[in-house]
Amino acid sequence: MSSAQPRGALALAPPAAASFDEGELLSLCSGLGSTQTLSDGTLCYVREEDCLGCLLDIQRFLRRDEPATRDVVCKLAEWNVLRQHVVPLLITYASKFELLFNATKARAAQRKRTQAPVRA
Repeated sequence: MSSAQPRGALALAPPAAASFDEGELLSLCSGLGSTQTLSDGTLCYVREEDCLGCLLDIQRFLRRDEPATRDVVCKLAEWNVLRQHVVPLLITYASKFELLFNATKARAAQRKRTQAPVRA
């Protein structure tokens, strides 16, 4: 038996290696915090101790993201980081200026990278 593909079959390229450390990015995202259920049954977002540091590192990943592929933005979207972490941080910790400022910057950087380039 031949291992050659049948005539007319499309050859699929192997998936490209990520241009960043996906494990580190995932670790940073989980280092932001988590949603917890309080004793009265309401949900509350609780940030981790190094939340601000994680936000700053995520911003670094976004700045270095390859504009042609936007791998970091795609991963953050796949993991639903905005909805699960950044927006709850903005709502819960609105009085913490530095945290709020950097969460807003991370959100803006992700949004900027997902918009299509403007052509003149």
